[in-house]
Amino acid sequence: MSDKVIYKGQNVHLDANEVLSVFMSYLKSPAYQKLEMYSEYYEGENVEIEKRHKEKAARYKTPNNKIPTAYYRSVVDAMAGYMFSDVEYQGREDSDADYIEALQEIYDNNNIPVKDMAAGVRALAYNRAFELVYTIGDGNKTEIKVAGLDPETVFCVYNNDIEPRMICGIRFLKGDAEEEKYKLDVIYADLWQRYSVMRDKQGDKLVLIDERPLFFPTCPVIEYNAEVITDKAPFEVVLPYINALDIVITGNSDEIERLTDALLVIGQLLQPDDLKHMDEIKALMGFKQEDRAEFITKNNDPAFREYVSKLLITEIYRHSHICDWYGTDALSGAISAKALKTRLFDMDMYSKRIEQVYREGAEKRLSLVTFLMALLGYPLGVADIVFNRSTPSDMEELITALNPATFISDQTKCEKVGIDWEIESKRLEEQKAVAGYDVGDLFGEPAQPTPPAPAKETEEDEVTE
Repeated sequence: MSDKVIYKGQNVHLDANEVLSVFMSYLKSPAYQKLEMYSEYYEGENVEIEKRHKEKAARYKTPNNKIPTAYYRSVVDAMAGYMFSDVEYQGREDSDADYIEALQEIYDNNNIPVKDMAAGVRALAYNRAFELVYTIGDGNKTEIKVAGLDPETVFCVYNNDIEPRMICGIRFLKGDAEEEKYKLDVIYADLWQRYSVMRDKQGDKLVLIDERPLFFPTCPVIEYNAEVITDKAPFEVVLPYINALDIVITGNSDEIERLTDALLVIGQLLQPDDLKHMDEIKALMGFKQEDRAEFITKNNDPAFREYVSKLLITEIYRHSHICDWYGTDALSGAISAKALKTRLFDMDMYSKRIEQVYREGAEKRLSLVTFLMALLGYPLGVADIVFNRSTPSDMEELITALNPATFISDQTKCEKVGIDWEIESKRLEEQKAVAGYDVGDLFGEPAQPTPPAPAKETEEDEVTE
């Protein structure tokens, strides 16, 4: 079932009652509750272990430890770093150079590398991230702005078409006064409305505070997603394994505390000489029945707990498609870049699937910014968005492998290792001119400097002889 908020009416703009109804329904929806759950897991607070901890606390049951692990954050951040640490905006033709330069200046002013990473992390953690494209100015100068929005305070409303189209984005914040419950920004392509949700004896009511026209071809709220056919976050599938791992670790800590209590109890009752011969003591006198097994009996074998922990960690990384560089299958010692790339194959394939969905949001942002650039008289062109992956370089290995191949030209070899042939040839010529001798080439054996010619004998030398 889709988590999209669908408006089935026929109005171009929702009226106040419809806005209030849609907003209140969203606050009660499973989709909104799910965002809170994702946030807790990303912050390292396990929902299930927290529930168990509160139940035990209510029954005054001890020991009552809770040790949540941050594996959800680990897999999200690992994939985000892999996918969004180097996003480029490249022109398709040489004629696009001025457009790309202007676009890059706008993106630099908006600190877009940080916003790319923030949107990527949120899309992976929540399966949704939001941005808003807008302008600011004083009448003399207009600036194009891109703002990242918290997915826990934003949702979008779509129409009921076969392929739903975004009607508006709604951003909500807590009100400033007791009688004001929420502030709402309702943003359409052609209108921005601000409302207050006011407390009333007959029920909540929506009061229009302000509105102003917009002139976008589509709603300037951008939604990024990361999943193809489901509304769940990409890594929600590993949450049961994280829950199980937290229970295993917390249970282990409870047993350690239980054993510590047992030693304290024993230490209070036994004499120092007796403590030297603990292995020889077969029975403890003076203990109540419940003080014996409950304190000093271990429920699980430590080796079994270690086996289960490693198994769960393996399953977390297996189903998240993330390489576990530090866990049970971590590589040790020197390893080639080619082997590392092989290990990254599954992660790379999964990241490309995510990219196809996420790219829709990135393309919409680019389209909206370009639209505003056209209105403001900037040079125009076409840009491609390139998501470069953070992968180990295998240039040295490729050079070594390609060097003996006599049936491939040096230009092809350069292309294979990712080097621009024209630039490198020019640099070799410049280096040759500076050095005064042939410096060789990239793949062949470097040429040795030509030995200097013997100096001519001078007249003084001849006289001396």
